[in-house]
Amino acid sequence: MIVDFTVKNFRSFKDRETLSAEAGERLRKYNVSNTMLISKTRILKNLLLFGPNGSGKSNMLIALKLMKQMILNDPVNVTQKLPYQPFAFSNDQGKPTLFQIDFFYEDTEYQYRFSYNAEKILSESLKIRPPRHSKFKVYFERSKSKDFVPQSLRQILKQTKQNSLLLYNAQKNNDQPAINVMKWFSENLIFFDDFQVNENMLEMVNQPDIKNAIIEFLQFADFNIEDVTVEKIAVPPMPQEFKKILNQIGGNVQLPTTQSRLFTIHKVYDANGKVVGKRQWDLNSESLGTQKIFLIALALLYARKYGDNKTLIFDEFDDSLHVELSKNLVRIFNSTENMNQIISTTHELQLLDQNLRVDQIYLFEKDFEGISTLDSIFDFDDSRNKGRTDIGYMKRYIKGKYGAYPQIELEEMREALKGVKKEKKE
Repeated sequence: MIVDFTVKNFRSFKDRETLSAEAGERLRKYNVSNTMLISKTRILKNLLLFGPNGSGKSNMLIALKLMKQMILNDPVNVTQKLPYQPFAFSNDQGKPTLFQIDFFYEDTEYQYRFSYNAEKILSESLKIRPPRHSKFKVYFERSKSKDFVPQSLRQILKQTKQNSLLLYNAQKNNDQPAINVMKWFSENLIFFDDFQVNENMLEMVNQPDIKNAIIEFLQFADFNIEDVTVEKIAVPPMPQEFKKILNQIGGNVQLPTTQSRLFTIHKVYDANGKVVGKRQWDLNSESLGTQKIFLIALALLYARKYGDNKTLIFDEFDDSLHVELSKNLVRIFNSTENMNQIISTTHELQLLDQNLRVDQIYLFEKDFEGISTLDSIFDFDDSRNKGRTDIGYMKRYIKGKYGAYPQIELEEMREALKGVKKEKKE
């Protein structure tokens, strides 16, 4: 589970900004339901990221996803450019992008970071804090000024390309700390976007315990679905011209002949309201809300089935969902039944008052220079010890107490439309 994630000089983030999931000091509210204690560190199960459109919420998640992709995918050759997307609205170009993450994997805490530009990795380090230890120990560190690596990694460092991560090469050579970091990024950090699920998740749906749990979850969420099933569907054959091109590029390419598809099953009624049968429906043909709630249920069950302490990332998890359903999902995220971590962006202000702690709510905003910043409500003194308990966070946010609230000028917007003259018909 993530302790914190830091980004600098990436897209709308110019300066160093940190999203922390470590519970705020001296806060005790909802400790049992909303937090987990891992190796003496209290971690928040759920973070909700609020802010106006374009404030940087999605960019924070994109940065985390890009870090994962760079860790799991080594450049093919030394000339391959790295995905360098620095802050654009500045005369000071060329500075490195920094990603840093602190997380727990099997009760051991890891802190991994690297900085880079378009051509090469400029610095990289891995620190480890074993269970019951109070301090991190540097496992390896490389930078322009110095390199500190264990004896087992010295030859591997010499063989590492300038645009490659030492971490990647170390795990290829069976280095256990590097393998643990790679496993966490590959198996425990899960992004659910565009309703994409892998084959393992789809095959899981046909397991009786998972199927029953999904059906009950959907029905209790007021979705009229009787059953779900996964079937193998034939893939249309690819035109011979494309096959020839693929074979010329990559040798003898074997294309899949089938793919797994998920179907929902509904009751069919006659004119008198009598059940006369059942009909199978492709999930992709269901409403966006049905697809989203199914995805969330599958994400939670997958994490529970294959081990808790997963970190699940949603960009606007509540998009296309009724607000009452979104509220109850937040309560599930922050429940004793859930032993995973969910981080999501949202625009639904009513979620601010769903038994959340002040350290679980992050507010993003962008200034006139195009620079994104973020703050937890925990950072505002009155939210911790001075504020009235009968006034919810939503009302304070709308009143501008915490900033990060869109300033809409309705009349000016209408005047802007009036500025275009209607073309006369001849």
